[in-house]
Amino acid sequence: MATRTTTTTTMMMGLGMLRTGAFRRPPTSPSTFPLRTLWHHNHHNHLPPLPPRRSIYTPPPPRRPPTVIYTRFPTPTGPSGRRPPRIPLRHAWRAYPPLRYGTYALLAFSLLTYLTNLERVPISNRLRFNLISPALEASLSTEMYTEVISEYRTALLPPTHKHSRAVKRILTRLLRSPLLAGMDTSASTMPPPEEWEVHIIHSPATKNAFVLPGGKVFVFSGILPLAPTDSSLATILSHELAHVVAHHTGERVTQQALVLALLVLAEVGVAVVTGGSMPTSSLGRAILDLGFLRPASRRQEAEADYIGLMVMAEACFDPREAVGLWERMEAGEKIAVARGGRARKSIFGGEGGEGGDEDDDADAAAASVEIPQFLSTHPAHKTRIGKLKEWMPEALERQARTDCTAIKDYANQFKKMIVFDDGFGGRAAWVWPELK
Repeated sequence: MATRTTTTTTMMMGLGMLRTGAFRRPPTSPSTFPLRTLWHHNHHNHLPPLPPRRSIYTPPPPRRPPTVIYTRFPTPTGPSGRRPPRIPLRHAWRAYPPLRYGTYALLAFSLLTYLTNLERVPISNRLRFNLISPALEASLSTEMYTEVISEYRTALLPPTHKHSRAVKRILTRLLRSPLLAGMDTSASTMPPPEEWEVHIIHSPATKNAFVLPGGKVFVFSGILPLAPTDSSLATILSHELAHVVAHHTGERVTQQALVLALLVLAEVGVAVVTGGSMPTSSLGRAILDLGFLRPASRRQEAEADYIGLMVMAEACFDPREAVGLWERMEAGEKIAVARGGRARKSIFGGEGGEGGDEDDDADAAAASVEIPQFLSTHPAHKTRIGKLKEWMPEALERQARTDCTAIKDYANQFKKMIVFDDGFGGRAAWVWPELK
């Protein structure tokens, strides 16, 4: 009875499971589909294909090396890590009052400095801007004097040498001319005539001479053959003396300071406008050199020619000898170029022959090319000769006003009166060195 009941219960449970679908076949997975069914299923339902199975021994693909980016200047960033927006200059001018007021103050100070340092050059009466006082100019020349003496100590001729005495005699005569006699000798750049020092440097190959503020004169022996007469030597000395009279040393220092200030302002302006730095120093220096410094140097040289011509005319030297000196300088330059020798700069910016150098054809070819005047710091010889001829009537008029003819006649008569017994039964004349 118990077995029959168990069987009946089992049959009833089986019927119930069949009725509820407990013995239904599970859905077939795609991997168990037939090939045709699998193709049809993928084609119509667009299922993605299965990824290929990779072996555990297959190495991973190589990684791409990182790209290194080099930056020369770091980019300025703000607190958020981003570059702050650039403010246009016109907006910055309005947005920052200190920038506007500081610019106005700088311009006002510059204008006041310029107006309070304007002065007239003696004799030529040229208006110029100069920041260097005569005392400071003399102190600057002291260091240069020490360097020159230490460099040419072994080549200095004694004060008793004939060249030293001739230069000293002509220099004293120039300093006692009416134009220079009335100048203030208390200034450190123009001491009294008896306190001036003359140094002759024995260097036949160097055609140069210069005068330092404070009464220091240096003349190289190579320039003396170009000045065989007193008037031609007075042309050289008066030209160099004119640089001291006009305080050209202080003016050059002022001009160099202005060029430096302009270069700094240009750098700052470029940095503000472009937001970075640009290499404008070399280009700006070249432009200022060709457009400002070199023309100023040529103007000073021409001014020294004018002042020197007037000084030597009033000192009773023949001003027409100045034209002859420049013509000899130009002829000497042409001879040096024709011989193929090296060209050495003279005191007046000309070239003097030093001697043939057969092994240096490049220098000879370079010397044969005439440098344009706008590239030189000195006027060309033809320009100087033309200016001297233009100023000659004024120089002769100044000489006529000083009555140099009467003085020369009196000196000649005085020379004839100074005679003494030569000890051999004859009479000989002796002349004071100052009257030669």
